Amino acid sequence: MLDLEPTAGRVGDQAFREDLSRFRTKDNRLAKYMLTALHLKAVNYETIPNHREVHLEHILPVKFDLWAEEGFDPGDRRMEEWVNCLGNMTLLHKKTNQQISNRVFSAKVSEYRPLEGGDGSSFPMTNSIYERYQQGSEAWTTTAISERAEQFAGDAIDIWSLTPP
Repeated sequence: MLDLEPTAGRVGDQAFREDLSRFRTKDNRLAKYMLTALHLKAVNYETIPNHREVHLEHILPVKFDLWAEEGFDPGDRRMEEWVNCLGNMTLLHKKTNQQISNRVFSAKVSEYRPLEGGDGSSFPMTNSIYERYQQGSEAWTTTAISERAEQFAGDAIDIWSLTPP
């Protein structure tokens, strides 16, 4: 199921960007495809992930019971809307994702650090979450999710643009 409120019937790069920044999906395969395309663009198509070893990580997990204790405030939206936002998703190696799956942000953010000695993540989009945390952003918030969604929407225009290069 895709939850996307169309931008008044408009077609074009700006409408696509606006819609994608509000994009929500429960379809993990589609989200993983989109994030993989964004990853490949970010690394200039130099590395192609082994899809069997890459998982889709929901930073705010699908099972979000513990997150109230962490202080996550969904604002005027349902928690599920934030969970299914593209800005709340990232790529992570299978083994790591299985180990940290439903932990709260503070308990799993260290696994998003750059890859060193077999630990951490080789995905720049995932590393950026860790870097934000290291710079003083102590929690995973609706603002962080929205900002990532906006960034992805902007980057997606370079991949799926209707404007000729």
